[in-house]
Amino acid sequence: MWSRAWSLGCAQILVAACFLAPLILGSKTLFFRDVGNFHWPVKWEQSRAWVAGEVPHLDLWRGGGQPGLGNPNTTPLYPTNVLLRGAEPRTVLWGFNAHFWLHLLLAPVFVAGWLRALGLRGEAPWVGAGAFLGGGFVVSTLGFHNLVAYTVWIPALLWGATRALTTSAPARATLATVSVAVSWAMLLLAGDPTSALLAVVAAMISVGFLGREHWSRAGWIALALACGTLLAWPQIAALIGTLEGSMRGALGYSAEGILRGSWHPMLGLDLLFPFALGLPDGGFWGGRFHGDAQPLIFSFFPGAAVLVLAVAGVLAVAGRRLRWLGLALVGLGLLVALGSFNPVMGWLAGSGWLSWLRFPIKAWWWIALGLPLLAAIAVDRAQRCGVARARLRRFSVVGGALWLSAGISFLALSLGPTGWLERWIDHPLAAQIVDRGLDRQAVAALLGGGVLLLLGWTLRTSATSRWAAWVALFVATQFVMLRPLLPMLDAAEVVRPIAAYEALPDRARVVHGPLDLNWTSGSEPAPEGVESAADQQRRLNRLGVPMVGVTSGGRYLLNTSPDGLDGYLPGLVRRLLQRASQTEQSRLLPRLGATHIVAPGPEGSMEMVALGVSGGPVFSSRWQLSAGVGDTLNRLAADDPEATEEELIIVADELETALGAMGASPARGGGVVRASVQVLEDDPGGMELEVAAPVDGWLMLDRAWLPRYQVTVDGLEVRPSVGNALRLAVPVPSGTHRIDVRYLTRSWSQRWRFVGAGLTSLLLVALLRYRRASGALDARRDG
Repeated sequence: MWSRAWSLGCAQILVAACFLAPLILGSKTLFFRDVGNFHWPVKWEQSRAWVAGEVPHLDLWRGGGQPGLGNPNTTPLYPTNVLLRGAEPRTVLWGFNAHFWLHLLLAPVFVAGWLRALGLRGEAPWVGAGAFLGGGFVVSTLGFHNLVAYTVWIPALLWGATRALTTSAPARATLATVSVAVSWAMLLLAGDPTSALLAVVAAMISVGFLGREHWSRAGWIALALACGTLLAWPQIAALIGTLEGSMRGALGYSAEGILRGSWHPMLGLDLLFPFALGLPDGGFWGGRFHGDAQPLIFSFFPGAAVLVLAVAGVLAVAGRRLRWLGLALVGLGLLVALGSFNPVMGWLAGSGWLSWLRFPIKAWWWIALGLPLLAAIAVDRAQRCGVARARLRRFSVVGGALWLSAGISFLALSLGPTGWLERWIDHPLAAQIVDRGLDRQAVAALLGGGVLLLLGWTLRTSATSRWAAWVALFVATQFVMLRPLLPMLDAAEVVRPIAAYEALPDRARVVHGPLDLNWTSGSEPAPEGVESAADQQRRLNRLGVPMVGVTSGGRYLLNTSPDGLDGYLPGLVRRLLQRASQTEQSRLLPRLGATHIVAPGPEGSMEMVALGVSGGPVFSSRWQLSAGVGDTLNRLAADDPEATEEELIIVADELETALGAMGASPARGGGVVRASVQVLEDDPGGMELEVAAPVDGWLMLDRAWLPRYQVTVDGLEVRPSVGNALRLAVPVPSGTHRIDVRYLTRSWSQRWRFVGAGLTSLLLVALLRYRRASGALDARRDG
């Protein structure tokens, strides 16, 4: 039966591959959400570093030098990075997109394996896998390079943990134990620690519902997790070294920041009507339900058939243990995802215990697993019992009729009272949004009802071929309805060079004028109609966003990640600069290290505006120690009138004036003293300089401040500080001195010791697991 049911898996994987064919062939590229404005430029720089034989400890193209290995969101050590090795941007771009479609196509295999390990048989595990693959939350992960891998490794961890506890065959038990370690290591390397933690909790929940007779083997899972931690230790150690200089580690998030991304109850509309709050482009009007910000996830729509099957699974007479497991995953996921709308989560956020956490909506991973489990339970019971099959057939037909009725009612109410929906949407293009939205909802209602009615036809027999056809149709229908989550651009548009960047010096630091500093673009009029996501991206590309700028040679000073695992200084300084006028910004940016600004040119073109920078480091004539930098900047960002600048180095009167106007007290001292600064060496690992200064002062370097820099002056170690709110500053006595600046990293030999220990430990655990399982099997045979 398992071999015959593979046709269901092949059918849904083939359907998904058809929708992803442009990515597989390399003619198109993903760009939605963080893919284009963060992950692609980071991956391009990582590829450049590896090809050049450099370890990407730092990304000097981003934020003046942001952590590379120390930021897991950039997935620096994930295995798919081997696909990025190439000198041509288009080659690297294909490997970049391969990371997405490979994981999405592999996900059904691991989901089906987990459901089968729970005891579900026949076509049921693959029906659940199709429900997972076609879920709106899972498809939404294609907007995040550091989330899509969890579609594979979360179910893989559940599969391995379940198998390790339930199987008695020595070889299978050993393989399952090893898979737990590998899955956990991959989860730690995949780029989102929060999702990795959610995966472990899901595994614990799943194991807890297996029955007490299996709990005695739980120790093997703990050992496997320990081995997986050692395998991923190079990434963990790099993260620990980065936390001190990150938003998450140094400042932590406020209660508001923690709960950003909570699941507003109004988003329940999306469970019934996909994109009920608008499409993820110029027509999206649901920002008010996401804290007036762009949502992390645009759709949670699981599909009409999955909802009906899940309800049938809850009502199933048999299978109480698995039913409660599914309900536990869905219930706990919903309670956490509610975030600020759950009083318990609100209290935990306010207590400060969760200051490192963000986006409670990520708990939807549990729901994305629980709904397919409940749906698979319904199918499993229908296959085992003719009465259950007949009941489910009637249930699906009634569900299809109700679904169509609900869709018709939604459309009728939307068109009924004149203008009520347009007023509720409250958008300049409300009329166009309503027209587009109602058309799409009509199609969704017809497709959802049709899939449910066909489910009733499929249930008339237990033929595998009918189930394969139905699963393929369901996945195809879901991808059609969720197509706005898969906007693509021509690969040539992304890798094409920008002519304006050709005039930039090699070490230029660029700032996004229109994007980062609230500069208005008179040459970019607001579109008259609702833009598609692709049209929006093309328009932004003309302004030199990082997606095209990095491959053209742009190094971005204030291009920071919003998650807080990048250095926090550039992000806070950007917030301070946004309060200054455009004229004042032009005076301040050179002191922060910027040399050019991306500005809108005539007829929508993009041009580089050069700033008045003499070049080279800036020397200040004032001594000043730097202590507690994170607290100082936190008070500055909070507009605390009592904030002081005693822990900041101010070089020019312009910066003093601007920071003072933004809530800080005026700085003491001042004046600029010219000094001779000769750069002897400058590479990603550090700098070597010779400085001749007439007075004691500070040397301002062309690097963003990070806590892992070590500085020596004439061989004696000195403590670097933060200059001009974000630059690396070195105290230098008067006279001529040799200065060496290095970014401290552990040697790869030390990293490989941990990996070697992990591999050795995993081998020992596997041998012990095999011997113990063999001994138990022999004992049962003798008995």
